Amino acid sequence: MLPERLATFGDQYREQRYLTRSQLYDIDYEFSTHAVVDTRVWTIFERFDENG
Repeated sequence: MLPERLATFGDQYREQRYLTRSQLYDIDYEFSTHAVVDTRVWTIFERFDENG
């Protein structure tokens, strides 16, 4: 998750004093999709390193 997006959720939490279920799902979705992209990117780099 991008730091700016995480800061947005932090701002919402400080303003509301809680996060809604929908906001929590949004956080979870962004973390999980970003993790999948990171895994794919690192796999590509690892293959590149192995094959020189």
